[in-house]
Amino acid sequence: MTNDVLLSGLGSITVALVTHTEGPTSTHIGVGEAEGCDESFINITDLHTVKAERFHRRRGEVTWPKTIELNRAATRALDRDQPI
Repeated sequence: MTNDVLLSGLGSITVALVTHTEGPTSTHIGVGEAEGCDESFINITDLHTVKAERFHRRRGEVTWPKTIELNRAATRALDRDQPI
């Protein structure tokens, strides 16, 4: 979930769980061949902060349309679409 531009300067990054278990379409965003992986689901409600050093290689890349979909889902899931 961390922006690629920021990756090189961070000690920790935010990641979302990727699972083969289909869940609600509002929280489980489908990914697959276009992203370079098997059919899976990004669970936008299962976010974690982890040390960047744990990641040595890229396993796939989210397409721009999928990034927009993830951003919208995260905005809804984190209730950021309402004013504070």
